Amino acid sequence: MYNAVILIGRITDKPSIKTLENGHSVGDFTIVVNRPFKNLDGEYEQYFIQCTVWNGIAESMSEYCKKGSVIGVKGHLTTKDEKIINDKGEQISIKVPNIYVEKINFIHL
Repeated sequence: MYNAVILIGRITDKPSIKTLENGHSVGDFTIVVNRPFKNLDGEYEQYFIQCTVWNGIAESMSEYCKKGSVIGVKGHLTTKDEKIINDKGEQISIKVPNIYVEKINFIHL
């Protein structure tokens, strides 16, 4: 079996990078990817995809990327647990798709 994802899109905001107690850097960001065709209303739809980067890639993104930067992302699909409040006001845990980034190409910073 094979799990690979390749995306090209724009970063929605400057990546938030933090350093863990063990010295590793981790960052989370969202990339927006446009569909290549218009919907029935004549508009391009967009996908907002959550991504996670580690160590050197995270540090490079922090240094070079900003909101609107165009990047290429290669990684694999995972899921993350997120807590949300449902319509009854209860906190529940859901699985959210997430890309674990293995490589980034800086296309237009």
